Amino acid sequence: MLRAYIGSFLFYIFLLIYTPLYATVVCLILRLFNVKTRYRLACQYNLHLIVVLRWLCGVKWVIKGAENLPGIDDGHIILANHESVWETHAIPALMLPRAICLVFKKAITYIQIFGWAM
Repeated sequence: MLRAYIGSFLFYIFLLIYTPLYATVVCLILRLFNVKTRYRLACQYNLHLIVVLRWLCGVKWVIKGAENLPGIDDGHIILANHESVWETHAIPALMLPRAICLVFKKAITYIQIFGWAM
């Protein structure tokens, strides 16, 4: 139980330090790359988060059925159950090199600050 609290605390400290640093660096070098590379850079942030979550908090995952996904250039739909924010970070990171398009309710855009970024 104590490990969970300490791991969560350390993860939030990591987020507070890493997110602004990564965002600043990516925004500064964004114009140097094509769209595909920019997408990969953005997804790397998600990958780093889920790896740190696994390391600090013990969050584990298993991917079942990945062999059934179509090829990289073929279209497909991934339906997430949204039981947590975890899959919001994990799906783009774990689906690389496939590019994804997120579909969400328009009402989300009305939420201050969060909606402005959508």
